[in-house]
Amino acid sequence: MPARALVAVFVLGVALLPGPRAGLAAPERPPMMPFDPPLKWKMDPAVYRQDFTKTDTWKAVTGRLDWRADAMLLPAEPASKALFVAFPHHRPGGSAAYLLRLRFGDPARGAFKIAVNVFDHTVNVLGGRPRFPDQMRLGAEDSLAWTPEGGAVARLQDQAGPIAWRPEPGREYDIRFVCVDRFKALFINGERIAAAWVQTPWVGVEGDLTLESSGLELTLSGLEVRQTGWDLPARRYERGELLDADDFTDPAATERGWVYELKDAGEAVRKPLLRDGWLRAEPYSAVWRRRAGDGPVIYTFDCRPVPKDPARPETITDAIFFFQASWYNLPFDFFIRKHYDERHSVYGDLQGYWLDWGGNGNRTTRLRKLPYRQLLLQSIAPEDQLKPGRIHAVEMLCADSELRFSADGRVILQCFDLTPYRSGHFGMLGFVRATEIRNFKVYRARLVE
Repeated sequence: MPARALVAVFVLGVALLPGPRAGLAAPERPPMMPFDPPLKWKMDPAVYRQDFTKTDTWKAVTGRLDWRADAMLLPAEPASKALFVAFPHHRPGGSAAYLLRLRFGDPARGAFKIAVNVFDHTVNVLGGRPRFPDQMRLGAEDSLAWTPEGGAVARLQDQAGPIAWRPEPGREYDIRFVCVDRFKALFINGERIAAAWVQTPWVGVEGDLTLESSGLELTLSGLEVRQTGWDLPARRYERGELLDADDFTDPAATERGWVYELKDAGEAVRKPLLRDGWLRAEPYSAVWRRRAGDGPVIYTFDCRPVPKDPARPETITDAIFFFQASWYNLPFDFFIRKHYDERHSVYGDLQGYWLDWGGNGNRTTRLRKLPYRQLLLQSIAPEDQLKPGRIHAVEMLCADSELRFSADGRVILQCFDLTPYRSGHFGMLGFVRATEIRNFKVYRARLVE
């Protein structure tokens, strides 16, 4: 090829190259994607309902709040922002819905924003640096915003776009933010305004609710938080073939079949602790079953929480278990590295199901999906907590999309995961207090037609 032709090809190629950062930076507001969920979903009774006599449930971040007998007002000031703080430790999240009843001032004179499931991706949920690519984003939220210049904009996590809606002064609106698994939607007065299917629903870590206004009055006259889920019929399973078992009466067999980890990096692997037929996870330690459970399976064992003071059985805390656990980025060998340290930071790299069974001061029982700690379901009922001094018979079903946690013959948590983990390892974590199990068994889960 002549030299002049080569130069022409080179110049043309340079001209066609993308400019600086082209194709690298995600758009600030990706278009809203209309989406119909693959299944019907349901909404359970409220787990929280706003009581306007309790003025400590909201915090004024900027500006002030005016309380009435049946409402809370953000005055028409230059900038007012209120943060919902009724849940002191674990916010509502996972498959959940926020139901708000709101009135607005003159939309031509000011702006407002309602945001739920607010999360900052730049901070790792378990401490330290971000571990996954989508934690590098600037942030995520589900929101409805209005400005006189730009109109109404709906945002569902990282998808956003304008919507054809204009609030009328003084009219009451029923605004609902709904999340079911990875399906998110915004409803206004019963009409679905926007919907999206998100890759990772950031709702199980933070569930902060914020109200902001500038130049117009915003009145909250109702708030409920409800659990949601896929409306699927629960199937009946029975215990089939026995796949794995340990009664903890043979120390040598237990030593071969379990890995015991302490928070101290110098003592990452030690012999499991056995006491009278019980396998114990001491505070800030973890115990892992070497043999993986390939689903569908049913895990069964007896569990008892160990009190801090033997003379005071009530000094227990929650018990934490892992099911179908594997490495997010090291699928070939689960025991190639340590899983646990005192800062929990290693768990950011695990995938599987995390069951946190509440007891004493921790009054919530939660089932999460790792690696993003997505909250699948939770219960705050007192009868669903660990009982001091009692030995509980535990059963955990992991069968295709169905997950069911039962204790003493009663179902505590039951939900459906449309993208389930079908195999992995069982683990037990001793957190603030020790936890013990005995009679560990894994059965094939057999569907009863």
